[in-house]
Amino acid sequence: MNQIMSRINGLTEKISKDASLTEDEKRNTLEIIDRFAERAAAYFVSVVDHTAFSLRSEALRPQDTEAYAHSLNDLDQKRHGCHEDLINSINVINRIASGYGMDKVFDTGLDRILYAEADPENGITDADAAEDHDRAAFICYSFCMDI
Repeated sequence: MNQIMSRINGLTEKISKDASLTEDEKRNTLEIIDRFAERAAAYFVSVVDHTAFSLRSEALRPQDTEAYAHSLNDLDQKRHGCHEDLINSINVINRIASGYGMDKVFDTGLDRILYAEADPENGITDADAAEDHDRAAFICYSFCMDI
């Protein structure tokens, strides 16, 4: 079993045995973890869809360049939204693990959360957000390869 799955299983076991949580709280927390796999899959598919569409040869592209640009933009927005959902999922699951005294489920190589967006007022640059997007993508691909 890979490291991510092993940590996910360890976390779900702790949640399931946590006497301080009601059954509804356990179920809700476990659903957050379950949704990670869905979000990883959605992100992976959105990247493949965007890339495949953008790599189409000119002969296969719609003749209407405005429609092509619009479709490409829609796919990019979908990919971006899936990426943000993935980052949020990684952050929440790592925070849950920390609350149980466990190591992070997803090793980001950082002592902070991943940033989905730049926030110059708080010192988060575009470069920080771009690096964190790369980290989340790597986590997603690692998870997909290992399952």
